Formats: sequence, C-alpha cells, structure tokens
Amino acid sequence: MEKKIVPAVRDAIELYMRTNHYTMDDLAEKLGVSQQAVSVILSRGFGLASSRRWASTFGFSSRFLMTGEGSLMNENTVESGDVVGSD
Repeated sequence: MEKKIVPAVRDAIELYMRTNHYTMDDLAEKLGVSQQAVSVILSRGFGLASSRRWASTFGFSSRFLMTGEGSLMNENTVESGDVVGSD
C-alpha cells in the first residue's frame, strides 16, 4: 500500500502557500531541495526527517505534518513582526 499525505495536511500547506504567495519552487528553494522532492512529499506525505526539515524551515508542527493532528504552525513559532522579550 502506497503512503498518502493526510488531506488536512495538504490543505493546510496549500493555504499557507496561497497566503504567502509561495509556489512549489519557492518551497523547494527554502528547503534546499528540488521542486520534484516537494511534489513527492505533498503527494506521499511526511516521514520524520522531512517533517523536521519543514518544521525548522517554516515553523510548522512536525506532529501535524505527520499526523494531521493539531495545527500547522508550531505553538512556539514567532510570527514575523512579533517582538520577543520586549516590553
């Protein structure tokens, strides 16, 4: 049986891409991989190594990428424009 990505994960990543005006080529460039590698992940799903790489690059939750449980963004991710440790 071939592995498939959880639909909620694919949908969340597609929304993220639309919101940030990213193409698959943009994701690939940020990840340092080919567009084909991104396409494979988005059709087959995430393993531990790929989920960790995407999580560290984009601030995604590795758990969400692998299971579809929780939310796409890591709780500890600081959104751009936020100031940490400043009053």
